[in-house]
Amino acid sequence: MRHLTDAELLENLGPNQWHQSHVAACIMCQKRLAELVVATRPLGLAPVIEPSITAQDILLRAQRQSRSPVVALSLALMLSILGFFLISPKTTSPSIPTLALHAENAAFGASRISVAWTRGSQFGILTASAVPSVPHRVLEVWMIHGQTHVPVAIIPSAIQTTTIAFVVPNPHLNYQAIGVTLEPSPNMTSPTGPRIFFGRLPSS
Repeated sequence: MRHLTDAELLENLGPNQWHQSHVAACIMCQKRLAELVVATRPLGLAPVIEPSITAQDILLRAQRQSRSPVVALSLALMLSILGFFLISPKTTSPSIPTLALHAENAAFGASRISVAWTRGSQFGILTASAVPSVPHRVLEVWMIHGQTHVPVAIIPSAIQTTTIAFVVPNPHLNYQAIGVTLEPSPNMTSPTGPRIFFGRLPSS
């Protein structure tokens, strides 16, 4: 399966369910999406909420407003982060709650996983460090709503530190917790393996 282009990654903000499903299971696209989010932070522009806008619309608008391709692309990337407060991997805005997940397996006791996400936002950012390698298994991240587990990201194993941007399907659901399970493949639609990390979200 091919990786998404930058334009296709930006369209995760729209109704393209295939793109959202791909990002939820693709480590490379998650990393690239995180890079796009972080790269726009120095611009200092406020995000624009236009749910129906597409990546192509954003690029065309930016090109009309500036003749500089660099400025146009930077503006396009910023406008594409709809309703998402930009953060860097090392610093978090006070307005964005950051949840530290607790390890429930001794083998992952030295690992650190935290999730920055605001209720109602379509984007979250996960930071993981010191994740050990588990042969033939992947760590899958789930947003939990009642008995429903919604897959949102895959954490690569055998890493020192990584930052992953992920898309939250149906962000206005009252998600109660975030969990990480050990799965045989990255495309599981519901948890089948043991829970490795868990964190309960603050009440809405």
